Amino acid sequence: MKILHIIIGATLAVGAAHAKEYDDARAHWAYQPVKKPAVPAVKLTAWVKTPADAFILAQLEAKGMRPSPPASRETLLRRVTFDLIGLPPTTEELRAFLADNSQGAFTKVVDRLLASPHFGERWGRHWLDTARYADTAGQAKAVVESYRYAGAWAYRDYVIAAFNDDKPYDQFIAEQLAADRLPRGNDPTVLTALGFLTVGERFQNRNDIINDRIDATTKAFLGLTVACARCHDHKFDPIPTEDYYALHGIFASSIEPVERPLIAMVKDQALVADYQAKLRMLEEKNRDLYFDAVEKINGGFRQKAAEFLLSGDAGGNGRGGMQPSQSMAPARGRTQPVPDAPPSSGRTSRAMQPKSEPINDNPSGARGELQPEQNKVSTNPRGRGMQPQNDASGDNRSGKRDGPQPDQNTMPANMRGSRAMQGGASAT
Repeated sequence: MKILHIIIGATLAVGAAHAKEYDDARAHWAYQPVKKPAVPAVKLTAWVKTPADAFILAQLEAKGMRPSPPASRETLLRRVTFDLIGLPPTTEELRAFLADNSQGAFTKVVDRLLASPHFGERWGRHWLDTARYADTAGQAKAVVESYRYAGAWAYRDYVIAAFNDDKPYDQFIAEQLAADRLPRGNDPTVLTALGFLTVGERFQNRNDIINDRIDATTKAFLGLTVACARCHDHKFDPIPTEDYYALHGIFASSIEPVERPLIAMVKDQALVADYQAKLRMLEEKNRDLYFDAVEKINGGFRQKAAEFLLSGDAGGNGRGGMQPSQSMAPARGRTQPVPDAPPSSGRTSRAMQPKSEPINDNPSGARGELQPEQNKVSTNPRGRGMQPQNDASGDNRSGKRDGPQPDQNTMPANMRGSRAMQGGASAT
């Protein structure tokens, strides 16, 4: 009984300690309601120019300190120029400021710097850090998908323009989370705001991608690390796992469209024509490589058709040969068994057709200025253009070439043309 009392006492003590930890955590200033404090009284009233100065001076006086003497005009100009645009003032700007003895000279400097396009570049980079912006996809799978975000620049430019245009913050938030659901009139460029969600790191597991987007969204707009609620309820703040997966469901039901929205038009049609000509040339080259590979595999089947048939018959009689559902395909200069590819003379099973998942080298989902028309397929003068895909029997009805014909969903990713000119955002 005495031991039981000791255990109960220790348990209560631990519980009380944990309760105090929770109370201390809930008392953190970040979780307190916003309220307007009274401006403190100070002794050196002549130093105070704004109410914020009074709060600073009150803390200095409480510690027995005094403010530093005023900076020189040269130092003041250098500080404000670096702060607002991240660049030093020019010699001409310094001379103009020193020569301006008017009462609003410094206000003029601030207004000029705020109107500079460099202001958005300087301060937009801080938001881009919050949005984990990058031009590359992180741990991308080599060959299967590109490691580059060819359209990431569109989101970057959206953020810079938002700062330069002094976009309202509530609108800035809404566009980055749901631009495709907002009325946008005749301005399609707002879709690039969705790059906030799509420029993050890509993982093989889609749930990890969604987790990254939840993490970025909650850190940016709530200032909280919510992603750990993927596994457990938070201890100190009211974020249960149930809420995490409610948000997970919203992102899971969002898609990145295959057809990228058009975000801008190019006035110089010569550039458009040059881009489309080079794109057609690359598509033609990639198709040729694809058909050459298929033809090489078909040739291996034709040359050893008799051997395959005999091997299949031997396996069927239990004499240790190949099974009828196996065949041979050339690999690294020698033949190796490939399962589920029945022998064929002049035809190739679809099991031998190369496949890959569609790539997404444009995370923000919108086409750039030189995006060609997606619904047109260039004609291959060698008869290797996009042909109807074989039916289940392997019958080639196009009459162009033996073997399976590709479609846009099964062709390897690098055979569908470059998207390097694309930019923008994908719809959720």
